[in-house]
Amino acid sequence: LIKKEWLRKHREVLPSVAVLVCDFDVDVGLTEWNTQEKAILDTVKSMRENLDCENRSAMSMMLVLIQKRDYPKEMEVPKKSEISNDRIAGLRRSLPFDPKNVVLIYTADFMTSEADGSIKVNSALSHMMLRMQQKIDELSEEYYRIEGKRFRGYLKQLDRFKVGGIAMNIRLNFKIGQFYEARRSTKALKHYEDSYDAIIEMAQRRHEQDVADDQSGA
Repeated sequence: LIKKEWLRKHREVLPSVAVLVCDFDVDVGLTEWNTQEKAILDTVKSMRENLDCENRSAMSMMLVLIQKRDYPKEMEVPKKSEISNDRIAGLRRSLPFDPKNVVLIYTADFMTSEADGSIKVNSALSHMMLRMQQKIDELSEEYYRIEGKRFRGYLKQLDRFKVGGIAMNIRLNFKIGQFYEARRSTKALKHYEDSYDAIIEMAQRRHEQDVADDQSGA
């Protein structure tokens, strides 16, 4: 009734949010930057096309740009910051997803040295990473909301036109339950129960049919 590949696909293969990490170098000239920009856009396009997704438009993407620096982002030379902002703005205009999902991180911001010589995670980066995680969670929630809504639409058509039979009812309710579960919603329980109740009903019908067949053949 439920193909195991469907479960593996949505639990292990198909992402709700795809995060692409690319090098970014503000020091290169315009010609080389144009080449880098094209490579990034080509990679994004290829990633979207290669993902086996029935509803690719629902999937979100995030681009994380890494600038190699031995000093933090706030210490960047104003002219360099201006160039970075211009190039990232141009990149955002060309990307097929929300421009807010483009983030620039400096390597020096990953760690910071203490007076005693120890190394610890930069608090500013920790805050940025927390906000990124929250954003990814929000995008993932939206993806599963859209997918669940799409399958609920199929279920409504099934109920309205009385087509598809009990097997389709089992599949749709189970899949809707999966999408609700991915959102940590208790609504998943209702659809799982509806699916399992339909399985029991199907088994009872088959049993009754088998008994009727045996009696008619006796």
